[in-house]
Amino acid sequence: MEIVNPNPIVSAPVKLYHSSEHELPYVNIGRYLAQIGVPVPKIIGANQDKSFILLEDMGRRLLSEIIAQRPELTRTLYRKAIDILVKLQAGSVTNPDSSCFAFQMEFGYPIIRWELEHFLEFGVEKRAQALPDNVRAALKSELDSLAQKIDSIPKILMHRDYHARNLVVNDSGDVGVTDFQDALWGPETYDIASLLFDAYIDLDEQLKTELVQRYLELRTSSGLEPRNFDEFYEQIKLTALQRLLKVIGRFVYLAKEKSKPSFLNHLPRVKSSALSLLENLPQMERLKMLVKPYLEGENA
Repeated sequence: MEIVNPNPIVSAPVKLYHSSEHELPYVNIGRYLAQIGVPVPKIIGANQDKSFILLEDMGRRLLSEIIAQRPELTRTLYRKAIDILVKLQAGSVTNPDSSCFAFQMEFGYPIIRWELEHFLEFGVEKRAQALPDNVRAALKSELDSLAQKIDSIPKILMHRDYHARNLVVNDSGDVGVTDFQDALWGPETYDIASLLFDAYIDLDEQLKTELVQRYLELRTSSGLEPRNFDEFYEQIKLTALQRLLKVIGRFVYLAKEKSKPSFLNHLPRVKSSALSLLENLPQMERLKMLVKPYLEGENA
């Protein structure tokens, strides 16, 4: 089965990770991102056989660590993160490269839907309780509707895990990007949704609104198609909802299947964020009613 992307460069099989038979994904994608001006660490050396890479030190502190200790820097650093994101997206449109792994894969309906099944399996049934058949069928239907809505959003190059723990800050206050080896073609809302609705950090609504406005202004001035604020912000929220539900399932999976119980410490924040989004997305009212009992409460 293949997903055919509207961008003629992309026609890739459905899979979750890049092939590394001939080159490490981090090397391949990092080289491309550097070419389009995204601040990524320089590769000093790489051993393909041993999957070993020696990287430039771009900064020893994560953006998340900086703002935890100096919250007054939050606005400045997040504005820089938005600027970098627009550079990544605009560069992928004006300077595409079919040899870059990120242009050979698509984050489309099959993967989006699989991630929501992951939430249903681990985030609900293996965490809380098995569902009656009729409830499970209704939930699957609503999650399918969410997946279709997100898949309909125009696609562009995305980092896929763009948030404060994957952004580093050096002593001069410059922001750099890491953990980009799973970059691929996907919804243009995905990375900004990941940044603003972080699984580990809460941003206030005023700052989120300001950052979306900045993003939209920059993307237009960078030659990307303009977007209406209200419509685009709702698409961001839908994308963030899908991602947060996926994260709930993933955290439970890592705790139960990979013996990493510390991930469960983050569940309360993620569940709260997902519930807040559901309260503010009228088109997801049916999903809210179905999933709310399994997200509320300490033991949910």
